[in-house]
Parts: sequence; structure tokens; C-alpha cells
Amino acid sequence: MSEIKPCPFCGREPEAGIQNGCVRCPAHVGWHLAEQWDCRPVEDALREALKDMTTERDRLRAEGQALDARNFHLAGKLSAAEGQREALRAERDRLSGLIRAVRDAEFGDMGSAWAEAMQAVRAEGDAIVAVRREP
Repeated sequence: MSEIKPCPFCGREPEAGIQNGCVRCPAHVGWHLAEQWDCRPVEDALREALKDMTTERDRLRAEGQALDARNFHLAGKLSAAEGQREALRAERDRLSGLIRAVRDAEFGDMGSAWAEAMQAVRAEGDAIVAVRREP
């Protein structure tokens, strides 16, 4: 037979030679068979629930660590992408400047005049749209 569990009320070990209960405990309710004494369904259920919760905690902890590693990896990729975006913006600005220089070289003042004319057309179009919206 296995070792008898401690008293569920006071926590003391049963007296030597007594296999059926704690005679020192004020909550002693009489003599018990060892099987009855060791039958603790609430404790057993709590221990099982604690075991399940511990397993779930460990699983969530491992999942969290995996997510942290993935986030770290994605943060590095995001940083690299932002650097590429800035490089592309700089290249766009450089090419826009070259296009303006070529246009100005080919058309001289006409390039600037063309830009001013386009702005005037846009302003006139905005004015027409505004008039049409009025009740």
C-alpha cells in the first residue's frame, strides 16, 4: 500500500501506526479506511486543472517567444523596406530634376510657360466646378 496522505484539515502526517486518520486534528470525524482517507476528489481535480493550466502556460509562452522572434524578423524587413523606399524617393527626385532640366534645355522658357498655362487651366477648371456646385 502507498503512503497515507497528510490530514486534509490540519496538514499533519497521521500518527505512526495509525492508517486511518488524524487523531490530533480538531476536525477529526472518526476512523477512516486508508482508501477513504486518501480519496481527495477536489484536490485531485485541482491538481489536474493546475497541470492543464501549466501546460497551457508553457504552450502560450513558447508561442509568444516564436511571435517575438517573428516580429523581430519582420521589423528588420520593415526597416530595410523603409530604406529602399527612401532610396527610391531620392531616385525619383533626381530623375524629376533631370526631366525638368531636359525640358528646360529643349524648350527654354516655353517649358516654364507650359507649366504656368497648365496651372491656369487647372485653376479655371476648379472655378467652373465650384460654380456648378453652387445651388
